[in-house]
Amino acid sequence: MSVSIEVFNLKKAYNEVTVVDDINFKINKGELIALLGPNGAGKTTTIKMLGGILKPTSGYAQILGYDIRTDAIKIKERLGVLTEHYSVYENLNARENLELFAELYNVQNPKEKINDILKLFQLDNNKNDVKTFSKGMKKKLALARSIFHDPEIIFLDEPSSDLDPKSANELRNHLKVLVRKNELSGIICTHNIYDAVELCDRFIIMKNGKLLLDGTKDDLLKVVNAGFYLNIKYTNRKELVQFINIHNWVSIVEENNKENTFKLMVDNNKRINDLMNRFADIQLLSFGENTNQIERAYIELIGRESNENQN
Repeated sequence: MSVSIEVFNLKKAYNEVTVVDDINFKINKGELIALLGPNGAGKTTTIKMLGGILKPTSGYAQILGYDIRTDAIKIKERLGVLTEHYSVYENLNARENLELFAELYNVQNPKEKINDILKLFQLDNNKNDVKTFSKGMKKKLALARSIFHDPEIIFLDEPSSDLDPKSANELRNHLKVLVRKNELSGIICTHNIYDAVELCDRFIIMKNGKLLLDGTKDDLLKVVNAGFYLNIKYTNRKELVQFINIHNWVSIVEENNKENTFKLMVDNNKRINDLMNRFADIQLLSFGENTNQIERAYIELIGRESNENQN
């Protein structure tokens, strides 16, 4: 599998303050990663260095084989970027905004691409100037502008903020289609764990400029033993409860006596097979990670690092 982004000992310091501290990671073609961390973790500074806005103090990165220190223009030509404080031209309408950027990026067949992206974001029938748009509509236009020119790499900062739940869900579905269709690679900076789970293949978690974790959802759950939920229907309650009581990798979250069902939590998904093999008579109704569990795991990991630094 080819590598789209590779980061080598990347560091950014301002005088005595180190904002990004010697980080390393890579992103394969077609892979989206979620860049997570509290405010001040170094996420935005990392994105700015990768996007050619800031020069690193030391270390370097390659994007599509181009060095961020010497090939910033070539990298920017291949990037689609949504910044935290995005802006659009308020005295133009949505189509005129995209026509202007089509000229700047020398987009081929711009009319067709603009028609498609405006329809995708449900802005095709709005002829009004952008200054009349709601905050959510402006966000949709900014997102459309960041991806309509067929970038190979995308950097999106809080893509679903300012959107109502229906629009946010539609956006996630649109991005999934575009990533699969065009084999996009990139980074989504977000505080929204649901966006991270739904859109991204891996999590990179930063705090105080350092990487705490580079792994999958399962890796995050494993680090803090957050586990997986499963709902089962039982026939022999006594034997099942005895088994649960003597094994620390499974616990009861809640029970419905009328339905003879348990909601259980196991420490990883392999334990589900262990439980099913041990009790052939139980019926597995559903299983999977819970977004709240992943959020709790993230919070515990950040908090654990703080406690270790204080000791």
